Amino acid sequence: MAALMLRLPVFVIILILLTFCEGGLSASEKKYVTSNKSFFNLKEVNVKSHRRAKRSTNFDSADITAILNRHNELRGKVSPEAADMKYMSWDDDLATMAQEWSDGCEFEHGNPTNISPFSSIGQNLWLGTGSESSPPDGTGQTQSWYNEVQYYTFSNMACSHVCGHYTQVVWSSSYTVGCGRTFCSTVTWDDGANQWNNAWLVTCNYGPAGNYAGTQPYTEGSSCTQCDSGVGQCYNNLCRLCSEHDEECVCNTVCQNCGTRLSNCTCVCQDGWYGSDCSTYCEDTHSYCWQNPGWPGPAYCGFHPAVPVGCPLMCSVCNAEDPDFVCDAAQASSESPSVTTSQGVTTLVTIQSTTSTCATLTCQNGGTFTSDGCECRCTSEYQGDLCQHAKIEVEHGVLIHLIHDIGDWSLIRPYLLDLVGRVVTYVCNKPLYFPFCCPPKTQKSNSETLSYVDDSHVDIVSGYPVARDDSSYWVMVVVRPPVTSDLCTLGDQTSRRKRETDEVFLDQDTLYNAIQNSTTQMEQELNVTVGAIEKGEVEEGSDVGESTSVWLVLVIVLLVLIISSASAALVSVFYVFIKGIPGRKSNKVNHETEKSNTDSEKPTEKKQPLSFD
Repeated sequence: MAALMLRLPVFVIILILLTFCEGGLSASEKKYVTSNKSFFNLKEVNVKSHRRAKRSTNFDSADITAILNRHNELRGKVSPEAADMKYMSWDDDLATMAQEWSDGCEFEHGNPTNISPFSSIGQNLWLGTGSESSPPDGTGQTQSWYNEVQYYTFSNMACSHVCGHYTQVVWSSSYTVGCGRTFCSTVTWDDGANQWNNAWLVTCNYGPAGNYAGTQPYTEGSSCTQCDSGVGQCYNNLCRLCSEHDEECVCNTVCQNCGTRLSNCTCVCQDGWYGSDCSTYCEDTHSYCWQNPGWPGPAYCGFHPAVPVGCPLMCSVCNAEDPDFVCDAAQASSESPSVTTSQGVTTLVTIQSTTSTCATLTCQNGGTFTSDGCECRCTSEYQGDLCQHAKIEVEHGVLIHLIHDIGDWSLIRPYLLDLVGRVVTYVCNKPLYFPFCCPPKTQKSNSETLSYVDDSHVDIVSGYPVARDDSSYWVMVVVRPPVTSDLCTLGDQTSRRKRETDEVFLDQDTLYNAIQNSTTQMEQELNVTVGAIEKGEVEEGSDVGESTSVWLVLVIVLLVLIISSASAALVSVFYVFIKGIPGRKSNKVNHETEKSNTDSEKPTEKKQPLSFD
């Protein structure tokens, strides 16, 4: 028998051994295999109904913490160092999907209905034999995926064996993970052609997915210097906001080319440079920029995400270089951060060299730069760090917090404008809101749903979107209703008067209610998660415009006082002149005497006190 087996091919010997081993491999012969895949263009179906279901994963809270800690530990120690590696968090939706998939006991890639906020999901699988009483905790599986680093060459993205699990674990823009595990009496794959008995199947889903073909998993550079959000706050070499934890946190932002680092750990770049660290030169690099056929002008910047990337100058992503400005490296900002932590409160301390200077900010809309505070002082009509937000728009605007990659904003924008136009039209057709949409009319007598506004009447407030953190951002919208519309013309048959109002914008409360009541629809149509809906608030406080107004008022008051004094003097001179005219004095005396006599004849009237009875 032994001689016969020596003559058989190796794979036949393994097959014979597996056949004679009851239940597959014994505990002393534990084996495992792995698999990786990314899913793109996923759709959400009945998102809210799924989210009402109880979250389920067979990993307990201790396991979840351990899985996250291992992921973030490995992501923070990649070599070469990562400049844009995001901190990874747990996602219950991804975990629920992963658990449901593991429960199927098939060693194949796939997902149940997508209930996550992500349109792309990465997936790592691990299958290992073992006993039901010894479940894997997820950390060993994570480590086994990461260990594929030995086969991967970062510089040229070459892989000598299997590398997809490693690259997914360290994919910089994947910032959430959710895992599930199941003990299977039988696990099959290849449509049932293969199977293992008594094995654990571990599934981990990642959002958003990594492993884009021809792309490195992260950007090489000093940690947290090129975070997607533009905020260089760092936690164990990972992009993470200080506000999210009370442990050590530093600002690693380094603003190149004489850019200025602000107190919020972001850079304001000199004209001619852009990017989170001001390291990218502002120029149009794509051959289609300003070309017809191609992308003839700024109107095409929202056509596709590639347009502003290839044509940043055309799309006003950055400003052209100022030929008169010379960046003096010796005078450029040189800062080193330190951190103090006390009673759970983290304070970011910036130590700045005495030779550093504050680069001039490009204040917008008439704002003036103050070198002492390294900030912009805005006119009375604008607010924001660079005076980029018009107060009149903010006063009527509504903020939407989108939990989504800001890099996809150009794709989401047209769908958001269309959605807001539709929900505003729907709300304004309701009798309760009709008077606010079509003043001065007070009652909608037409029961039909009439057209009011569309996407052409919805605007994004200047200066938005604004990144909130590595994975979300704020956008503010306003609505400028047309002077004439079917709703305002035909909605009230008792009056043919047009929409008459000095207001250019739709009432803020009406817009807020329309958007607030459509968050579910927004999440489903845009494939995003809506974090919050808030009304825009105008900043209070003195500024350049207000100071000017105060001085103008003072000057006017002073002029009035001067004119009043001069008028009084003229009256006095005129009075003296009149008294000097012959005949006027005797007449006046006679009149005064007469008046005096008349008064003396009147009885004295005693004033009675007011009665409150």
